[in-house]
Amino acid sequence: MLRVNVGDLKRLGEIVDVVARAGAVIADSLSIGVSDEASARRHALEAAGKDARSKAEALALSTGKQVDDAVAIAEDIVASNGVYAALRSVVPFAFGAGTPEVAGELEYYARVSASFRLK
Repeated sequence: MLRVNVGDLKRLGEIVDVVARAGAVIADSLSIGVSDEASARRHALEAAGKDARSKAEALALSTGKQVDDAVAIAEDIVASNGVYAALRSVVPFAFGAGTPEVAGELEYYARVSASFRLK
């Protein structure tokens, strides 16, 4: 595994090409992340927890109840969209027009399961 920290994502394709020309073969995937991944994951979990409570409140209201304290909360998954399948399994990226650019935002998402008391 090779880890390269890049401050300017606009240069990512160029850097991957340089690494490939130096002999590296990207055989499985290319991962893109943030420097403070723990914070990004924590924010995703907080948002998922708030969403779970909001949905529970809507469901409780539909039955004439109110949500009370959480009884159990479990993290099902916290992940990001930062893993891209390599275009070639054996041939390095450094051929033809070079490494394709991937546009968009890096998103972290979480899924939680929660149980609440009703009152």
